[in-house]
Amino acid sequence: KGDSIRPISAPQVPRRVASAVSARKARRLVERFCSERMQFGLSGEAATLTYSLLPQLVLLNGGTVVVADRSRSFQTLRRKAVYDAVEAVVSAAMPSEQAEAAALVDGCLEMYSMAPALRVTEVGFDSPELTLRVDGVAQGCSLSPVLEAVTLAHHNTEAKMMPAGTACFAAHDDLVMFAVNEADTSALRLPSCESVGGAYNRAKSVAVGREAAGLVARGVAARAEDGGQVW
Repeated sequence: KGDSIRPISAPQVPRRVASAVSARKARRLVERFCSERMQFGLSGEAATLTYSLLPQLVLLNGGTVVVADRSRSFQTLRRKAVYDAVEAVVSAAMPSEQAEAAALVDGCLEMYSMAPALRVTEVGFDSPELTLRVDGVAQGCSLSPVLEAVTLAHHNTEAKMMPAGTACFAAHDDLVMFAVNEADTSALRLPSCESVGGAYNRAKSVAVGREAAGLVARGVAARAEDGGQVW
């Protein structure tokens, strides 16, 4: 991608089949865990529509919105961050969610931890000199979006503590922050990824609305635009 190598590959067939089962079994628990922490990547249609439309409503009423995303999110997740997040999900599971918690742990151990049956993802690009070991989550594995979402949700602790009139929502590696009209925009800043690995790409972040220029001046966004688009 551009001038750099971006490892993307399809995982082994056994991983794709088995991980889909684990992801489906764990879905109810991980969706609740993530949505309580403003991470809506695993949520249903109602939440994803709100995620898309609410920033547009904020803009229409004179507020400010910032959108950003993480660069190479799958590849840069740290293993300790993933394990800590899975532990947090299990700790938060209610008695009625023990089966879902077990499915998440089983999937993490079998598809993500070092296991003899499945190799760590390696990307060759038809050249032995360019073979790269990928210690993040595997591209194409059904469990990878689940592990990514719970990891980002667990470690973005500021999302639940935003001041009145502001919010920080995420959908997997995409991020949207907003402040309603007259709200203080000083709380709008890209989350730290020090404990997670990787980073939000400031060069691709965009601010829209009343305080867009100020957010660009503070380095929160790379550029300001006049209007947004609903996806």
